[in-house]
Amino acid sequence: STSDRTIRLTFRELYGMGPMTYFRSLRLNAVRNRLCSAPWISVADAARSFGFQHLGNFAADYRRLFGERPSE
Repeated sequence: STSDRTIRLTFRELYGMGPMTYFRSLRLNAVRNRLCSAPWISVADAARSFGFQHLGNFAADYRRLFGERPSE
């Protein structure tokens, strides 16, 4: 079986980030796609539908990744 450390190092080598950061960025991109394709959906509903529970952290992560607020 592969150790957690090996998985983290391999992820970092392949994607330039750890697995948790990688999967968070996938979820953030999914929220962004949802908001762009269905602008009538609230930011909170879109974020929650992809597993973001703390909306303040979600908004900060979104802004850090995309350089804009989720509501823009």
